[in-house]
Amino acid sequence: MTLWFTTTRSTKVVCHKPCATYIINKLVAPPKFPSQTSISRHIDVPPLTNEDILFENTCLVNGKPHGKRRLFSTRQQLMTEETFVNGKKTGLYQRWTSSTTLETGQYNKGQRDGSICTYYTYLHSKQLSLRLQENCLNGHSHGPRIVYFTSGRVSIRDNFQNSKLHGDRFVYYDDDGNTLRTHNQYLNGRLHGLHIDYSETGEVITRLYFENGKLSITPTDVDNVVNNRE
Repeated sequence: MTLWFTTTRSTKVVCHKPCATYIINKLVAPPKFPSQTSISRHIDVPPLTNEDILFENTCLVNGKPHGKRRLFSTRQQLMTEETFVNGKKTGLYQRWTSSTTLETGQYNKGQRDGSICTYYTYLHSKQLSLRLQENCLNGHSHGPRIVYFTSGRVSIRDNFQNSKLHGDRFVYYDDDGNTLRTHNQYLNGRLHGLHIDYSETGEVITRLYFENGKLSITPTDVDNVVNNRE
């Protein structure tokens, strides 16, 4: 048996089926909830696009999501497609995080796990171009990450450890030579080590040194520190 739920902004819930209608918990006829239920409803969620009202279609088994779950915009555009097993997200998913950005990846026991890719999408075109590629472990960003310009050139290369920046981070100009713009170092999410800014011609603009997120020494002392470490 299929039940259709509609939720409005006032949180009034109406359940429709051929012979009965329920409003909130007030029963017009005794409900019979089967072990498997297909649900379609309007829901309020944080805006994924300029439209903040989405339409949900999912399947419940014994009251838990099980199977495909899809979210649609009010314009009937698919925004999210994912799979549940016993109430937990599992396997591949795709999600439009904005009207022009698509994210794909996979879940393992309810947590993002493995390679996650985000793409630039284009109206009236099936063409996709890679925007971001990262790795997740137990729901956390973990490992190398690469961010791309719309031109396809690399914008950022860095590394994460338990969702915190860790290690070297390189930021580039959007040009043919992929010129380095900034090089800095992180330790557990905080600036730690050298921070160098470059001009588009490769000249050093700024040289700083940080320890645990705080500026440690004056710029004029950075060269001495580097030389001593070498």
